[in-house]
Amino acid sequence: MTETTYQPIGTIRIEDVAKKLEAIGNHEYPELLTQFTAQPRLHEMVLFLQFMSRQPGGLVKFVADMWEQLPERFGTSTMRGAKRPEYTRDIKSYIAGEIPSQYLPIREPSAEPGYGCRALLDGEPCSEEDLAFERREFEQFLRAWSVQEIRGICHQAAVENLPRYLEDICIQPDKGFIRPQEMANYWKSPYWFMDDPVAAVLEMMDRRGEEVAKRLATTAVTEIVFDALDFAYQEGTTVEIVGNSRFGKTESLKGRAAMRPGLVRIVRVPSSNSLEDLIRAIAEALGITFSSGTRTLVLRERIRYILRHCHFFLVLDECHYLVPQNYTKTTAPQRLNWVREEIMETGLPLALVHTPQTFSPDVKKFVDKTHFAMQQFLGRLCRVVQLPDELPRADLIAVARIHFPELSDEHLELIADLAEMSENYLQTVEAVAKLARYIARREGHRRITVDDLEAAASEVIPRQPASTPDSAVRDRQRPATKKTRGQAAEVTLKAPCKAPAREMQPSRTEPAKAGSVPDFPSRGGGIDRVEVGLVTVDA
Repeated sequence: MTETTYQPIGTIRIEDVAKKLEAIGNHEYPELLTQFTAQPRLHEMVLFLQFMSRQPGGLVKFVADMWEQLPERFGTSTMRGAKRPEYTRDIKSYIAGEIPSQYLPIREPSAEPGYGCRALLDGEPCSEEDLAFERREFEQFLRAWSVQEIRGICHQAAVENLPRYLEDICIQPDKGFIRPQEMANYWKSPYWFMDDPVAAVLEMMDRRGEEVAKRLATTAVTEIVFDALDFAYQEGTTVEIVGNSRFGKTESLKGRAAMRPGLVRIVRVPSSNSLEDLIRAIAEALGITFSSGTRTLVLRERIRYILRHCHFFLVLDECHYLVPQNYTKTTAPQRLNWVREEIMETGLPLALVHTPQTFSPDVKKFVDKTHFAMQQFLGRLCRVVQLPDELPRADLIAVARIHFPELSDEHLELIADLAEMSENYLQTVEAVAKLARYIARREGHRRITVDDLEAAASEVIPRQPASTPDSAVRDRQRPATKKTRGQAAEVTLKAPCKAPAREMQPSRTEPAKAGSVPDFPSRGGGIDRVEVGLVTVDA
């Protein structure tokens, strides 16, 4: 495989990734096709790296994070196998033989004849006298060579080489994926400073999913959402997800996409009538670079090419805006037609998300006026998933516990009461959490106090006047077991807060085991139901 000579490392163009995937799919590089077939996650990995290249700091920061989070993967073979933190003279000697010459300080030029140990380490011809001199110099070097200096050499090599390698495996058509066990003299390669770059990236992908999961709360709604997404991806079909707002529907989708950005891209359908606005929103979600002057036709061609070869799973939130908002009897549903032609009919997975009060009524009004054969679109909806319009109390408490891990069960019950009586449900928990933290900072408290929480709760959910009839509460369509606002306001917060408001308790956020982050099952296999349902909350 050839090495590139260009230097700048910036954002990876998704078009370049699609071009490489196209070449592999067309059997232009049989070796790479074999690697992709044997390890299906490589497809997701290159798209994940493209996504990371668009984040602040790009791949350079990604490598820095990898160095910090996976220190055991970096170092020469001898370094990784050392059982003690300090190296003996023999171990240092082996390590010196595994590090390329340009990184060893002993090999720096010197005015003294023979200095640099070129004869000793490189086998260059020299006299016996010079060779003896080099041995003495090398021994002196090994005694003074510290572990910190050795690690610093590996860090320097990683910073200089790894971002380039990660970029190359995404866009260079003939660039393969190194597997040390299949490569002779791996220590002589440009990636001698770590064990397996590809395995390290896959581990970082899993770690990202685990970190996202730690910031999320398990709910019944997201279990249903995740199952629906798994179905759509596995079968390469379209699923419709219908649910009221304020119950964590959209946040469940965001959590799933954040855990697997190499597979899922979320698009919030613009509220305008314009097909151009939808095309631009999708282009932005896919990572396509464009300007205000880029023609819609050009963007449509780029999107078609990328979807065909990258096989993204698009989630269209607020999909009722796909239906024309202003129309006459002869208006064609351009957005619906584009989605049907470019996504649904090509076998790509798709999720259409909306509330029950929007999509179906909008479709009915449009059909009544235009007599458009909407069955061409609706007939391709393989599954319609209805989300519950009530959250179990345990879900509300779980969300409250993520926001307030330091509070007692009694306090969490109070917050659940507030959420049940609020029009905004889960947003109430988030609003109370944010306001309580602000009040604590404003008052100079190191952590949230009971008074801070009570002040935030009373402002977010004001006390209900005594004259309000019970029917007003019933009209809110909440479960009959809920307390009224007056009852919730009477609950007294007695136990003190036990930890900083933003600190997660280990017992409540136990890290997932390696490989336990829910992933989309492979197509053609059985449905692997996701065990974790998540709703995003701001900590």
